[in-house]
Order: sequence, then C-alpha cells, then structure tokens
Amino acid sequence: MEEPPVQLLWVVGAARLVTAPDEYGVSCPPVDPAEMAGQGGQAPPWASGHRGRGVGTTNQLGKGSGLGFQHIEVGERLHLAEDTETPATGSERDPRDGRSRRQRSRGLVSIAATDGWAEVGLVDRTARRVVVTAPGRVEVADVAVPDLGSGDVLVAMLAAGICGSDTHAAKGRHPFIGFPYAPGHEVVGRVAAVGDAVSLHVGQRVVVEPLGACGHCQYCRDGRYNLCLNLVFFGCGSPVGGMAEYFVLPAAQLHPVPAELTVEQAVLVEPLACPVHAVRLAGDLRGRSVVVIGAGTIGLLTSAVARDAGAARVAVLDRSAARRDRARRLGADVTHDSGSPEAAAAVRREFGRSADVVFDCLATQSSLDHAVTMALNGGTVVVVGVPEGPMTLPLPQIQDAQVRVQGSATYVAADFEQSLSLLSRGVVRADDVVTGRYPLERAAAAFEDAGSGRHVKVVLLPRDDEGDR
Repeated sequence: MEEPPVQLLWVVGAARLVTAPDEYGVSCPPVDPAEMAGQGGQAPPWASGHRGRGVGTTNQLGKGSGLGFQHIEVGERLHLAEDTETPATGSERDPRDGRSRRQRSRGLVSIAATDGWAEVGLVDRTARRVVVTAPGRVEVADVAVPDLGSGDVLVAMLAAGICGSDTHAAKGRHPFIGFPYAPGHEVVGRVAAVGDAVSLHVGQRVVVEPLGACGHCQYCRDGRYNLCLNLVFFGCGSPVGGMAEYFVLPAAQLHPVPAELTVEQAVLVEPLACPVHAVRLAGDLRGRSVVVIGAGTIGLLTSAVARDAGAARVAVLDRSAARRDRARRLGADVTHDSGSPEAAAAVRREFGRSADVVFDCLATQSSLDHAVTMALNGGTVVVVGVPEGPMTLPLPQIQDAQVRVQGSATYVAADFEQSLSLLSRGVVRADDVVTGRYPLERAAAAFEDAGSGRHVKVVLLPRDDEGDR
C-alpha cells in the first residue's frame, strides 16, 4: 500500500508550502536559495541542503512538492488528519520505540519566527511519558496529548531533573504521593503550541513552576499560594508530570528562560527555588553562622544560597565522605559526619557558640536532633527536607532556649525569579550539580542511579544525547 503524504508547513513570510520530512521515509529535497529569495527576501541560513530534523523537534524544512502558497500567520496552530496505519518493518520503524513510523499519530503543527523566516514543528498526538505504577516500577507509556485551553501551553520537554522526592515516592516512601503517579516537576522545555490567550510564543524556552494554586483561598489571596488549600502539585501526585515528550500546563505556571542560560542551568531553577525560599524564611543571614544538614542536591544549593545571602560561616553535615568532599570544594568552611554523635558538639566548638541558623535538608529524627542541639540557644531551625513520617521534638529545650523551628514549603514566583538570577550570575554552576544524564526511554535506570547516592542530580533528556546543555 502506498503511504499517503505527510503534510507539513513551511512558512515564508506570510505564506506556507506543503511538504514532507524524511523522518517518515518521504524525501525532503534541498532548498533552492535563489528560488527562496525570489519568494520574499534572502534565504535563511539553514536553507541550503537542509533536511527535516524529525518529530518532536522544530523542523526546518526544505523545498516541497510545489502545491502552492496560502496565507498563514506565524504562531497559528493547525491540525492535520491522522495518516493510515499500515505495517512497517526494519528501517520503517521509529528508532525511539520500535513502532511503525506510519502508526504514530500526527497532528499539531507549531510555527515560530526565526530571523525573519519561520520554523515549523510537527507534534505527535501521542507522547511518551514516565509513569511509576508501583514501588520500584518505573515505566514509559504512550499517552494522549491533550487539547489546549485558551490559557494553556503545550511544552516539549528539553530536560527533567529527578528529585529526592521522586526517588522516595518511587519506593513508596513519600508521605503525600501514592501510585500510580506521573513524575516530573523539575522541568525545562520549549513551547510547542499556545492557547489563544497566551502571550508566550512558540519556540520560547520555559521552566515549569509546578504549583497549581486555586487563586481564591485565603493563602492565595495574600500571596502565599504555596500553602494553597486546594494545591495541585504538577509531577507530585497530579494526574500528569513533566517527564514526558509533551505536556500541557497553564501559561501562569511557566517562566521564560533567559537566553544566557543553558538547558542544564534552567533545569536547576526549580530545585534552587526551594533553598531560596528557605533562606528567605530564615531571615537576614549577613554575618551569621549557618549549618546545612545533608549534602545532596538541596543541601549543596542551600549552602550556596546562604553564602550568597551573606552568611559568614557555613558548615555542612553528611554521612557520605564523598559528599562532604564535594561540599568543601563548593565552598563549605567545614564539614562533619552527620552520623557521628559528636557532630553537633564539634560544630558548636568551631563556631564558639550555637549556630544562628540550621537548615535541615534531610528531615530525619537524627538530623532534627542535631539541628536543635546546634541551635541552642536562640537559634533557628528551618526544616527543608520532606520527612517520611512523624518526628519528635525536645519541646522543653526549644521553649527554654527560645529556639525557633520553621517549616519551609516549596516556593513562590519571587523565589523562582531569584533562582533565575542566581544561575545567571553563576552563583550555582550546572557542571557542579548535574552529574548524570539519561534518555527518557531509560527512566527506570535513571531513577535507580539517582537513588544510588552516586550523583548530585540526574536529568532525563528527550533522546540519547546531551542536546543543548
């Protein structure tokens, strides 16, 4: 059976040309720059000899079948009919998942302006998404790409970080996440399509703010929407997550990524926003003595944010010698084994007094005991980590020594903006934090590696390459 043509759009100014990419075994001949120039200006730099780059990315397409031009606006969204499902073998199978290229459901075209011309992207109607179905069972499944509401954005994932909460939840150890769940809240992507009421444009890079607040409760009204009574946390117990080829979110939950940031810097915006929020809650750190318990991703980022906020001395506690070494390389003044019963006393001796602020990024009974001991007298304990269950506190000492215990829950938009600024200023370097990379299809191996203790941050990429780091 002859395969029907796959229609795509090549936009020149305010015109379109029907063509087809070689991703589906259909020839995409090179562009004739002279002919392009005759159709409305100079040919774009990618025109000569360029071929389609494939599904799921922006396609810069060559000269097509010559079926004619018609008016189209850059940014307009078009739907194409699904093509015939026919068997395919060998080279006709999609290398990403082994399915027939002809059986992939194709439909949404997105258009973005580039250097006065335009780029055209084809979006599958189905997407590959990571789903955790049971403790230790991380799978990648086909899901439907939903339609857009007027305020929604379709995002193509560029990178998704695996958080400590993800690995805990995947093992059934998160207090607020059950099974099945779709992970992915540390996400940077590229806008693939927008609703009618959205100001973001196709092709723009964005980072996800996962908090889906109601906007109406008392906490939302006073700006503390991270405490929303009706909060839906994208990628943490929500119906969908960002570890997917494509996902849909309201535009209000997306922040534009500055041009100077790489993808791997941008994927750190969300995890960095948590320490930014915690440091803000702790108060003025200028000239203060600070302790960070835990030298994982959040602990290392908290140490960096505290130092940038003016902390005079920063001590980091962790059981792992390798993590303590990394903390010293990244600027900690002193480190200690958090598993030692003498750790708190050693820090007090070095500081000559109690710590002014202790950030507990582990939230275990042992770390909480250390934190309170180091904060006696008059210090502040900020609980940043997510505890697996109830803990006990020595209330007599807390009351008598006037210790403040403060919980820290996620972030708000101002924390995201400060996080973007810290990354732009180089306060946090991606190369110090992102230590493992896996393609989406190997999510199970990525989760296992992320929970092994060998890495600071493991990220998922759409394909088996490092892409635009």
